[in-house]
Amino acid sequence: TITKYGAVMIDNSSAFRMDEEVPLVVPEVNPEDALDRPRGIIANPNCTTILLVVALKAIEPLSHITRARVSTYQAASGAGALRAHSESIWIETERPLSVEEVREAFSRAEGLVLQDNPAEQDYPMPLFLSGKDPVYVGRIRKDLADEKGLTFWLVGDQIKKGAALNAVQIAEYLCKKGL
Repeated sequence: TITKYGAVMIDNSSAFRMDEEVPLVVPEVNPEDALDRPRGIIANPNCTTILLVVALKAIEPLSHITRARVSTYQAASGAGALRAHSESIWIETERPLSVEEVREAFSRAEGLVLQDNPAEQDYPMPLFLSGKDPVYVGRIRKDLADEKGLTFWLVGDQIKKGAALNAVQIAEYLCKKGL
């Protein structure tokens, strides 16, 4: 009802995620989709999806991603602890990518922090990344069985980037566009 008076609603629930007239928006990936909102509503994707697509967006310009397999390790924040989700990701691309290419893409990507120094045991860990805004990515490896395959690990705070921060970034984008 609030939208019938011209307000824009950014929804963090799952109520509108499957509605074809409601765009799912992650500002680092598809901010322009927030401009086309027939119902006056913009939906936040699921928190694990938000974290994932920020990382995939960095790789897609290098080579089209043909497959992805994702395992999520979700925080027990409902019990008042551990707010960062982790994801183990395997992708296959049209052409083989080197670890160096992917590292470089991750280091330049908006909303991502590359944390990948295995020799120093420095990689994203949820215990230390709760309360942080960006998505952290590391443990980047070639798939030894598939020349077009890569694996990596990412961690992000599901309340910040996975929900509230994403909604604020959508609102900031709309304000910047004068809407």
